[in-house]
Amino acid sequence: MKYLTILTFVFFTVACSKPAAEEEANQAEEAGTEQVEAAVEEVTNPFPDLMGKWACDAATAGVDVAMELKDDGSFWMSMAGNEQNGSWEASGENMIKVIVPTAKDGQIWEVSDLTPESVGICWNPTSDKPKTIPFTRPTAE
Repeated sequence: MKYLTILTFVFFTVACSKPAAEEEANQAEEAGTEQVEAAVEEVTNPFPDLMGKWACDAATAGVDVAMELKDDGSFWMSMAGNEQNGSWEASGENMIKVIVPTAKDGQIWEVSDLTPESVGICWNPTSDKPKTIPFTRPTAE
């Protein structure tokens, strides 16, 4: 009888402690998942100030240009009245890759001098003669 009491005690002790260990493991897993999600979000958009609408006039760029980049990776651009929709993604330090129907493999743009109100975009950073276009936030009309 003494051994049965000891075995019963050990059984219940182990049985009751298992959920606590599982709970700790679940909490650790959830914390790890939250850290991974935060890291993915940070990697997804290293350019928070780049989000939103931008414009450059014809006197500066050669044609009127307007564009919008969104946190969800979508992209819209109007150049000389021709509109395109597509997507964008980070592609290295100070670089984004823009994918539109006319550039399905994507085009790498260099981002420079980014502030909440202005940015320099170079559409041809690997060219012998790269040209950076200065964009600003459009003014409300």
